[in-house]
Amino acid sequence: VFKLDYCREFFLDTKKKLPVVTGIDELGNVILEDAKVFDTMLIAGKPRSGKSWYVLSILMCLMLFNSPEDVQFIIVDPKESNLFKQISLLPHVCGLHNDEHIIDIFDEIIEIEAPRRKKMVDDHKCDDIWALRNKGVNLPVLYIVIDEYITVKNNMDKDQQKEFNSKFQT
Repeated sequence: VFKLDYCREFFLDTKKKLPVVTGIDELGNVILEDAKVFDTMLIAGKPRSGKSWYVLSILMCLMLFNSPEDVQFIIVDPKESNLFKQISLLPHVCGLHNDEHIIDIFDEIIEIEAPRRKKMVDDHKCDDIWALRNKGVNLPVLYIVIDEYITVKNNMDKDQQKEFNSKFQT
């Protein structure tokens, strides 16, 4: 990928906050994106089609070109696969969990982490994390990665699913 001039230039462009390779098109061209524009991302596909490996490649790209002060990940993996156990050893991963306590994890993010982040942004009279960074305060983007989303939901009863959906939207 980095033998290609346009790929090197993309990653060296300081205007790109979170450069990432998102794939290769049908002509063999590398698809590049600035993950800054993604509020959410859903990877869908058939069983055993490589969804988890695709997620891993995006995470690795984000980790490779950003420090733990830039991006951090909380990973929920109901299958407790070795794939995510290995990546969780990297300093960018601040939590690896099965799905047993996912509602508690959401509660902690919603009730503690989100208000802490909002206060930091407000205290510096900024609108978002990017404006905060422009003032020299580096607050990492926090990604919540849920592998096997359907498995997570299927492991819940109807009341838990309703609560999960509500917190997920929040």
